Amino acid sequence: MNGIRFTGALLLALGALPAAGILAGQEGPARAVWEPANYAADLELKDVFFVSTEVGWVSGAGGTILHTSDGGKTWTPQLGGEAGAADPAIHRLRFYDEWHGWAVQGSKLLRTTDGQSWEEVGATPVAMGDWGDYAFLSPTLGFALGSPSNPSHPDHIYRTRDGGRTWEPVARCQIKATIDGLVQQAGCALTRLHFPTPTVGYAIAREGMCPTCALPVVAKTVDGGETWTFALGPGDVKRALLEELFFLDERTGFVQSYENAVRKLYATSDGGATWRGVVATPGDWLRFADPEVGWAVDDSHLAYTASGGARWSSVKHGFPAEPNALSFPRRDRAYLVGDHGMIYRYRVLPEAAPVPENGVAAPAMPALASTIEREAADFEAAAGEVASALDQAPETPATPAGEAGPGFAGTCCAKRVDRLDAVLGLMAQSLPQLLARFRNTNLLQAGVRMLTALPGGLDQLKAAYAEFQQAPDKASAQAALGRLTSAAGSLHQAIRVALQEELPAPTEQAADAPAPVDVSAQAAPEAPAPEAKPAEPAGESTAQRVKKGVGGLIKKKVRIP
Repeated sequence: MNGIRFTGALLLALGALPAAGILAGQEGPARAVWEPANYAADLELKDVFFVSTEVGWVSGAGGTILHTSDGGKTWTPQLGGEAGAADPAIHRLRFYDEWHGWAVQGSKLLRTTDGQSWEEVGATPVAMGDWGDYAFLSPTLGFALGSPSNPSHPDHIYRTRDGGRTWEPVARCQIKATIDGLVQQAGCALTRLHFPTPTVGYAIAREGMCPTCALPVVAKTVDGGETWTFALGPGDVKRALLEELFFLDERTGFVQSYENAVRKLYATSDGGATWRGVVATPGDWLRFADPEVGWAVDDSHLAYTASGGARWSSVKHGFPAEPNALSFPRRDRAYLVGDHGMIYRYRVLPEAAPVPENGVAAPAMPALASTIEREAADFEAAAGEVASALDQAPETPATPAGEAGPGFAGTCCAKRVDRLDAVLGLMAQSLPQLLARFRNTNLLQAGVRMLTALPGGLDQLKAAYAEFQQAPDKASAQAALGRLTSAAGSLHQAIRVALQEELPAPTEQAADAPAPVDVSAQAAPEAPAPEAKPAEPAGESTAQRVKKGVGGLIKKKVRIP
């Protein structure tokens, strides 16, 4: 890192920095529980989707969509919400980001662009009951599994470029397979669809003539859905019914199969080229909150992994009604819905905390133990100390004209600058761990945002710090420190969004073709240095300007209790 020195001994001094907000490991032993957050109406709830630990939607019978922004403490009907209503049920909740979402009601596709109000945008390619699926890669670009004539035989992949108003077929599922030594050309019925990145997507299918016929098929695209390939998937070609899939990145994923009345789980680490059986008892819905922690739930069991799917365990649960759907926004929070208005929330608690009434004991997932949010706050605090020191420093140049030197700040405020240097070094070490272990796999846009905003923000911070180090006089050092503090505040906010401590600002309508993102990347390309800003207003100290700049960067936040 050019122009930045990392002094190992100075890391000991970091204990003196204020320990501002941190989302870290549970202190001491922990326990976990499913606690009721039920809706007070006798409704069959069919689906649930949370975009963060606190903000989510539930849908179900009677044309119902419920919303919460406080983790299920309160529920607000956005549509329906009354028991006994004759409106068709709403299900298949899908969200691109915190504001753009879709739902299916019979053959109608519903959409929200603000997270609050819903509109009917058109017909789905198929009436999605137990068959069919869809996904959106931007507020306008989406893909769906369907059929032009037979809802129980969704053999086409459709594309929309206008948010779901119109659809066009882009591929048809057909495969040549060898069965009992004979080559057969077969059609297939597509059932599930998942995009781990904006360019790579997968779908699963079975033989298309009946719901119980086998022939496991895996479809794949590597160009954002423009073209698709179809190949035999894992399991017995005559008996394996592929029912569920989830991919952690472009190459690593899982499919669940039903063979001879037994559910099996298969994994791939090469993008579906080869598959291996996994020792597990998988449930109906397979969900991962991040690359390490995942769950699969059915009517009586919960299977879970904290090792990226390498090892699985299974426990019985005791919900008062059969679960119908699961959402897993973060490793320490999940939501599950069922009949009679049942909504249960998963939380990790201190071991001494009491189990809520009607709560269901659950395995405690590993804590989200990243220190990067604390380090970002420490950096801002250290920058404030440097600002105060600069205000009190004399105007004497750091070094005689024409001679190389450490810059004005390095001469006047060396110890405080060294603390900045040390914290920046810690952040550079923490970021790859955050992306590798805790990248959001629940919401596509959230995962993409982590892989772009955080490395890019750190690169901007590095560039601003190098500029600050090289400033030759007091005035330029003060101006550079203002830009450094602005970059630090922006990165801190991006970290808080990534850790679901606040929601991002509403996004503009995205383009049809999302930019490719490699989810295995640990850092983004070097970002350009921030542009120079106008001169600071006269009459304000640097400390005042730093404080004012940080305050202006922090937008309205949604706090996580």
